[in-house]
Amino acid sequence: MGVQKRLSVLVAVLYHIMKVILDIHVAIVGQIKELIVGRKILDLTGKVALIINYNDSNLGRALRDELLKRNCKVCVTTNSSFRKSTETTLNSTKPYTEYQLNTANYFQVQSLKSSIEDAFGTVDILVVLSPEIPDMNIIEACEGNYALIVRDTLKSHFWSAKCFLDGMVSKKDGHIVTVVPFGGRSDIANVLRRATTGFLEAWHGELIISRKSFISMTYVNDYRFRENSLEEERVAARKIIRGLITKARTVNIKSKVPGQDPDSTLKDLKIVFMRILLAILITVKTKLTDWFGKESKKNISHQVALVTGGGMGLGRQIAISLAKQGCNVAIADIDLENAQKTADDLVKYRVKSKAYKIDVSSLTHIVRLKLDIRKDFGEVDIIVNNAGLMPVATVSQAKMRTIEKTIDVNLISHLLMLKEFLPDMLSAKRGHIVAISSMAGVQPLPVGVVYTTTKFGVVGLMDSLDYELKKSKRDFVKVTTVHPYFIKTRADLVKVLSGNPLFNIWPWLEADFVSRKVVEAILKEERRVFIPNSKNFLLLTTLVPPAVKDYIAEKLSKHIPVIKSEGNILT
Repeated sequence: MGVQKRLSVLVAVLYHIMKVILDIHVAIVGQIKELIVGRKILDLTGKVALIINYNDSNLGRALRDELLKRNCKVCVTTNSSFRKSTETTLNSTKPYTEYQLNTANYFQVQSLKSSIEDAFGTVDILVVLSPEIPDMNIIEACEGNYALIVRDTLKSHFWSAKCFLDGMVSKKDGHIVTVVPFGGRSDIANVLRRATTGFLEAWHGELIISRKSFISMTYVNDYRFRENSLEEERVAARKIIRGLITKARTVNIKSKVPGQDPDSTLKDLKIVFMRILLAILITVKTKLTDWFGKESKKNISHQVALVTGGGMGLGRQIAISLAKQGCNVAIADIDLENAQKTADDLVKYRVKSKAYKIDVSSLTHIVRLKLDIRKDFGEVDIIVNNAGLMPVATVSQAKMRTIEKTIDVNLISHLLMLKEFLPDMLSAKRGHIVAISSMAGVQPLPVGVVYTTTKFGVVGLMDSLDYELKKSKRDFVKVTTVHPYFIKTRADLVKVLSGNPLFNIWPWLEADFVSRKVVEAILKEERRVFIPNSKNFLLLTTLVPPAVKDYIAEKLSKHIPVIKSEGNILT
């Protein structure tokens, strides 16, 4: 082993030792502080609590009863047409109010807010449950119409946040509890779990940098794979309420939880060491691949590649890089003029190219696109799902249409593209699907909550698709997820973030550099690629404890200007 490799191993080992010390320090100090000072226990008497997506589920009923026991004024929602009724719980004479509405409809949620405020006052506690999700893997889901479930569930989260946050801000007090189902690696729930996690993490960061950290957030990770009996859900509900009254950042619910399953220093340290072990395994695997792996590249000459959002920016550069490899390229973009310019520029590489006008959020457009490409090129071998929007706005400032369009273009379009093109690839027993996510798909971006939500969702989608393809022994269709850092394609974004010291450490990337890395990942059939410096960034996001992330976000927030209005939406 050479000197350089020995030094590399030594640095990696020292790096992990330092991180172990940091994580153990954070875990132990936190527990000592809690033992000496104690956690502040919230008194819920008289608080107005709203349970979204209650739907008369066992967990919803258990949470309702626990909140009533603590003398809360409880309101719940079930998904139906908007109307109001008052009921009495089976185990208590205290009434609760049920509202039936479609929580994916912004105007109905606004109407709900007005009704609750007129009857009870501002909502103090917002509990968001996940709706029932079909037990279906990604391949099956793409063949059905489950994109609507993903879209409506995410809209429900955003409308609840937009409508009820202002009241909490005016009172400078509030608590938000969100139950995130773990689902399964192959389940459509995994997409929603990842997207919801991104939403919560980014929103939490937004509250910190906008000086609204007086609003507490609790994430409930529900690791169970089915609805449990009411008695089991009562155990889970007590644990969730305990997290609420102690302002816990996370609460983990597992199957057959005995008793109240109190938190302990031992459990916290176990989680810390598991995270450290994961990071070490990632490093070892990477080093072994670097040292002993054979670097082979496939030939994509004369294959047909489809690039969405190929008219400008990164999409245009990816199309050029593919053409340099001899690929025939179909350029799909809502901006036909710029798409045609890209197609014209590819002629010099002696490949076939053509521009198509398409709205990737429209299934009708995608169906027509597939037929047109089949007629002009033949079957598609490589799909690069690159089209995307990045609105710069807080949750409160983002317009309803902006949120809907960003979800549709950045995430739902991936499901629609898979619905149309994946069956053909499976039949041909070949193909490659590339999704352009972002560093924001693993590390939340507080100034772009909608963007982060969709990019986290894309990661969940691609992870589940890859797992299903391997599980069903159809991994002749390859899957690549790309996580680029900030790319210098948007002047307005560069201006907003120019004062952030982060860019002194990691400068802006050029689109040409990123596109070459994307095509290289296709040639090497890499499952996931971070651009640049993937290993260090992945280790950083894996190892840094949430409390340290919050501290860093608070310090960096001094260098992020307050966004006074919604930024432009650019591809």
